[in-house]
Amino acid sequence: MKKILGFLAGFAVLAFIGLAVAQNTSNYMEQGGTKWVVGGELDIASGGTFKIGSTAVSSTAAELDQCNVETHFSDIGTASSAYATSPCTGTLSKVYVIIWGTLANGTADMSVYANGILVSPASFLIASGSTAETIDAYTRTAGGVITAGQALRITSDGGGDSTVAATVTFVIDR
Repeated sequence: MKKILGFLAGFAVLAFIGLAVAQNTSNYMEQGGTKWVVGGELDIASGGTFKIGSTAVSSTAAELDQCNVETHFSDIGTASSAYATSPCTGTLSKVYVIIWGTLANGTADMSVYANGILVSPASFLIASGSTAETIDAYTRTAGGVITAGQALRITSDGGGDSTVAATVTFVIDR
């Protein structure tokens, strides 16, 4: 009887230790093996692959930390603005403008605002004679902090004498 009680006591101690160790693990596979719980950090080693539904995710960490917002600018050849609402919080890093026609007889001076505040540099130019599919890029040097739900705005001084629509893409680093 003493041997059985000693065995059961030893078994109970080992079971308790096993449970205590298992509960102190931040990263583990749930029973059944269908779900991993990561309470710490997941680091995919060089050469490793991260997949979702058997499809490899090829985006870099920097790309995953970006949020792109597009808006339509009806006419950069007229003094006007185009607006968008930021769906994410971060810092505006770039703005791309692709025009849909030819900007004739003048240069459009474009300015960018985040939550009503002018972003530096103060402006960039879309050159006279630029044709459809011309892409101009603006890189922020200061300012541009934005919170989800705040306004993004791009304005044109109306340079040029033609009606030219554009698509504007705001790139926000989270």
